[in-house]
Amino acid sequence: MRELNVLLIEDNEELCRVIVEAVNTACSQENCNAVVNYSTYGAQGLALYEKGSYDLVIVDINLPDTDGMELIKRIRMQDRVVEFIIITGWPSIETAVEAISLDVWAYFIKPFNTNELVHQAKRAIDNSILKKKIIALADWAGKVLGNGGTNGN
Repeated sequence: MRELNVLLIEDNEELCRVIVEAVNTACSQENCNAVVNYSTYGAQGLALYEKGSYDLVIVDINLPDTDGMELIKRIRMQDRVVEFIIITGWPSIETAVEAISLDVWAYFIKPFNTNELVHQAKRAIDNSILKKKIIALADWAGKVLGNGGTNGN
């Protein structure tokens, strides 16, 4: 059974519960286990990120203590593989353009269709997992080629 690790940083507790339930329901239908951690504050969300390993981070832009875009930048400096989905009630051209420059997977405007969010979340997670596999394969290939092209046989 595949395990999916999701971090949700959203200041609305009710919306957090809805998203967590939707992700868990979708995963149970696809024979996977979702581990969704969430925080209603950016600093706490960053601390959760630094303690764990995540395939996807869903971030609200307007958090009570942190600018969500700054949070994404901080995480992106540490991790080029993790995927992001932005959710916001305050969309703007500026944040959409910035999201593109930060390689954000999707940008949702509240209120949004939960099923579409889950669909995009699954696609983003699959992409994150694929990136990790490619990096592992490239590391392995580098070791093999660095050792004269042999695999130890």
